[in-house]
Amino acid sequence: MDVELHAANPPYAMLFQRRAILKQDGSIALKGIGQIGQSYYFVLKHRNHIETWSANPVLLTAITTYDFSVNSNQAFAANQIEVEQGNWALFVVTSTRMVL
Repeated sequence: MDVELHAANPPYAMLFQRRAILKQDGSIALKGIGQIGQSYYFVLKHRNHIETWSANPVLLTAITTYDFSVNSNQAFAANQIEVEQGNWALFVVTSTRMVL
């Protein structure tokens, strides 16, 4: 999965990018990305999911956590789906095959 940090202000330029491994528990651990004391939009990109942004810019601290799974409002425009009571996930992209 690709994780990007975008500027908190227009035009929301991508400032940092890192490829990360999504663990079975749904977490990603990153070190050395971004600048402590600055706010960024977190952007998740994966070949099987719709690009998803954090709902708001997040202030980076020495240890920052952001949990997309606790509510649909953690993603910009509530761009998630509830997969079980209180557990939210990224939308999966499905391909459509057209035969002519």
